[in-house]
This record gives sequence, structure tokens and C-alpha cells, in this order.
Amino acid sequence: APALARRVPPPGAQPHLHAPGAAEPPAARPADDRGALLVLDAENVVQAMSFLLTEQRVVLYSEHKARLAAAAEGLLGLLFPFCWQHIYIPVLPRKLLEYAQAPVPFLMGIDTNCLARVEIVNALPSSAVVDLDNNNVISPMEDTPVGNQGDGAVPGLPAAIRKVVERRLRAIAPPPRTLDGGEPSAAGDDAE
Repeated sequence: APALARRVPPPGAQPHLHAPGAAEPPAARPADDRGALLVLDAENVVQAMSFLLTEQRVVLYSEHKARLAAAAEGLLGLLFPFCWQHIYIPVLPRKLLEYAQAPVPFLMGIDTNCLARVEIVNALPSSAVVDLDNNNVISPMEDTPVGNQGDGAVPGLPAAIRKVVERRLRAIAPPPRTLDGGEPSAAGDDAE
């Protein structure tokens, strides 16, 4: 049984605690708790993972706090066997927005009620912005290429590995959903 489904021992009984070791994957989650896999397509999930693996600053952006937390947990779970060792704030409170200016790697979720997307991109030019509501990833300094070519490029996964990961993600995850439950339009389309 998953660790979260365990019962509380009766009074006086010795509780049994189990902490997963470094070689154990995160606990299996129900299909609806796949976070990032439900709102981003495989290419954007891999791009967000690339930013985390290369220790970039990553901002998740959504109008739903639950979506921010689920996507953050989902992305960190996909990093296994690696473990995120940097700042992790799944939902950043409005009064702590200045923390997003930290010059260190981080994964933070920001609610649209705190800042508009344009404000986030302008205020955090060296952070990747993952828009969970529109299935879109904005690279740090948008004109900087993602990949292994050229000086100053944000490192990406090698093409062969990227294709395998994207194919496997597509196999385990349904197409991403929008806020109204439908499939999102192609990246860059302004459907509204």
C-alpha cells in the first residue's frame, strides 16, 4: 500500500515509519495526480525537465493553485532518480514575490492573481516560464536557443534521448487539457 494510505496505529502501539531510499522511485500516484502531464504536452514537459536538469530558474504559472502544486510535484517526480536540491516553492505567496528574483536555481509556482504573464516574463528574463493554463514554455531570454548548439545556448537533452522520453510520456499521459476540459490549441495560438 502507498505510504500515504497507511493507517494510524492504535494507542500504545509502535508506529512503523518508512522513508524511501535514494534508489526507490516516488510513490505511485493516481492518474489524475500526474500534474504536469495533464496540462502540458510531451515536448513542453521535456523542455521543463531540461531546465530543471540544467539547474535553471523555472517559474510555473497558472490561475489555479492546485494545478501549480500538482505540476511542480509531477515535474520533480519525473526527475527520478535525480533529486531537486534547490529552492522549491510550489505556490509562492504574493508577499514573497521578491524571492523570484533570487540569483539561484529554483522551481516556483506563481498564481495569475499575483502577476500577469507579461509582468513575469519582463521581471524574470533569466527564468523559464511554464504557462500551465496555455501549454506553453517560454525559455529564459526568449532569444536564447535551447539545445546543444552555440555559446550561450540553454543546454537541452540530446535529440535521441529527447525523442525517447517524449514518446514514453505520450504513451502514459492523455493529451493535455485546458481549463474548460478540452484540448489546448497549438502553441502560440491565441484562441481567446
